[in-house]
Amino acid sequence: MLRELNIKNFKLLGDVTLSFQSGMWVLTGETGAGKTQCLEALVSALGARSGDDAVASSAENATVTAVFDLKNRVDVLKSLRNDGWLDDGETEIILERTIEKGGRSTGRLNGRRVPLGALQDVADKLVDLLGQHARADILNRPALEILDSLGDRVHLDKLNLVREKYSVWQDAKQRYDKELAAIERSRERRDLVEFQHAELDKADLFAGEEAKLSIEHKLLESAKERIGDAVQAASILTGGDETGEDTVVPARDILQQALDAVENLAEADPALKGESERLREMVILLEELADTLNRYAGGITDDPERRLFVEQRISTIHNLKRKYKTDEAGLIKLRDNLARELELVDTASDRLKDLAKLRDMSRDEYLNLSRELSKAREKLSKRIAKEVIKHLADLDLPSARFEAAVTSSPDDEKGWRPDGVDRAELLISTNPEQELMPLKKAASGGELSRLLIALKTVLAMRDRVPVLVFDEAEAGIGGETAFKVGEKLLELSKSHQLILVSHLPQIASQGDGHWVIEKSSEGGSTKSTARFVKGKERVDEIGRMLGARGDKKALEKLARSFLKKT
Repeated sequence: MLRELNIKNFKLLGDVTLSFQSGMWVLTGETGAGKTQCLEALVSALGARSGDDAVASSAENATVTAVFDLKNRVDVLKSLRNDGWLDDGETEIILERTIEKGGRSTGRLNGRRVPLGALQDVADKLVDLLGQHARADILNRPALEILDSLGDRVHLDKLNLVREKYSVWQDAKQRYDKELAAIERSRERRDLVEFQHAELDKADLFAGEEAKLSIEHKLLESAKERIGDAVQAASILTGGDETGEDTVVPARDILQQALDAVENLAEADPALKGESERLREMVILLEELADTLNRYAGGITDDPERRLFVEQRISTIHNLKRKYKTDEAGLIKLRDNLARELELVDTASDRLKDLAKLRDMSRDEYLNLSRELSKAREKLSKRIAKEVIKHLADLDLPSARFEAAVTSSPDDEKGWRPDGVDRAELLISTNPEQELMPLKKAASGGELSRLLIALKTVLAMRDRVPVLVFDEAEAGIGGETAFKVGEKLLELSKSHQLILVSHLPQIASQGDGHWVIEKSSEGGSTKSTARFVKGKERVDEIGRMLGARGDKKALEKLARSFLKKT
């Protein structure tokens, strides 16, 4: 249960602490006193979004702290412990929210700073709120969603499995459609792809070929010049092609003459023997160099046919680069991609069969589970209708009929949705002679309020959230009916803690605890405060709710009769 709610600087609530116990607790007060602001503060502590006006104008920040005592709710304790929010032995959970001016906020859970999402996750296990806009919600919210929310855990597991299989089916369907589109595009341009691939495949390019051809072309182009230069150099070194009187004396002959002279000197003076040896080595080196140049010249082939082939090959590569607007590496990559695209078309039939099989299998799984869910919904709708009708009778609608009409479309694939193949509509009749009609057409404001309470009662019996909060749930209700609504809420408070804002003395008088929210102005500042009332003070508050203009003694007597009646 919610044991304490502490509010500081939240809108008009300067410093308010509300304490609660089990049972039904009511908040009353004049219109605009701040009752709903107390509930807004609570949902803020539970992680809900806060408006720009959440912080009081005189403060820099607002803080709301909600303390829950769960020692009597082993199921909730187990869930929170499994999620890691509570340690063994802990039975209290404290949710705190600090909101700064400008919108920034901080959440804490048992003193630990946590994201707002964590507060919301924990709050979903603790509190369920029926707000002032609930009547509009039930009219606008999909009926199938409302019906499913009333199901038990087994029902919700079936729903989640259907949603999962729908996602798998859609994924398989998209993969098939994507593959089919790709294949069709490839088929449409197959002639072009085949031509381009054949052209590039015939070129038989390999990485680095262009650079190698460029070097080879330079060598072929300079073959004659290189032969002439090599032969001439060898001739200058050792002689060879004498052409007459002007023939250059070979360098070897000049060195040989020098060697002969130095050898003669070495015979006379042994100190020159080393110089003689060096000259001899120079003659030998010169002869070897000349021999190398002659072999180099002999190895050069002036091959016009090879040179023409290389030039044509270079031209082919340049033309392909210009045509496809890419470099040599890009041409090779394009050739390989085109080959894969042709392979894609050639193997399309087998691939499409596999994807179609996967698509159809996931479709069948989704449909079979959806049919099971449809059966579960039919059973659920009948059971819920009986329970709601019973609760409506308790709420002074003895002739009411209610139905959650479910229609299935297992043969209409266009109508399939993540939540199955069903559609639903909530129908009601509150008079014996009236046919069942959609809520928007058949239910008045007061009847909608009672239907909401009936649905909430049904849900509460299944969804063991410990705290139920009602904000003016009695809209459109009065008289003896209001007493019966209060009795239904009191019955509900036997299994849940109820905290409700009410303007009806018939309901407020039935509460186990009673807080009055009051607004006052002092020194130009307006503040809201909370006052716990019992005894004479509670009698006075019930009297105020009955109407301040009547005979005070009569009002007090009536108020006491209300309290006595409950």
